[in-house]
Amino acid sequence: MSFRAQLNLDGMRETKRVWKKLARRGQDMTELADSIGMRLTSSAEQRLTQTNVAPDGTPWPTSARTRARGGKVQADSGHLAATLTHGVGMGGGSVVVGSNKPYAAMRQFGGTIRPKRAGGFLVFTTIDESGEEVKIFAREVTHPARPYLGISDDDADEISSLSLEYLNMSFDEGKSR
Repeated sequence: MSFRAQLNLDGMRETKRVWKKLARRGQDMTELADSIGMRLTSSAEQRLTQTNVAPDGTPWPTSARTRARGGKVQADSGHLAATLTHGVGMGGGSVVVGSNKPYAAMRQFGGTIRPKRAGGFLVFTTIDESGEEVKIFAREVTHPARPYLGISDDDADEISSLSLEYLNMSFDEGKSR
């Protein structure tokens, strides 16, 4: 006879409660945290390269390049998506997902870029809406936030499923000792 747990989840609250129980039992959750990190990294990559939708479901604002040439926002070179990675804290107590690219935070939170020298200009080459290459000189450029890191409803469901599988595996292993 085997024991199987089923969880009805209200957001992530119940999953967090299960994690706390496992941690109190001294359970090393590194394997679970690594699985969660892989899922969140994959979701962030998809947001950058395919969906252009924030974790909360909000579509990202378009850019001048996407209005002129089409394509996906922030996916021109694919460098940011290629650098996404995750890390797991000791014992699986935490998961972090991110990139080492200097502009990663600007994409996530938005912000303003200014020239390094006071009174200088930023110079960009882009394609205008008629398809012509143009140079843009600006004192500053403000980028809107385009969140790609975070937990969507689908991610929360998958994390809950991963946690449930892990919990069941833990009980099965405990019974075989």
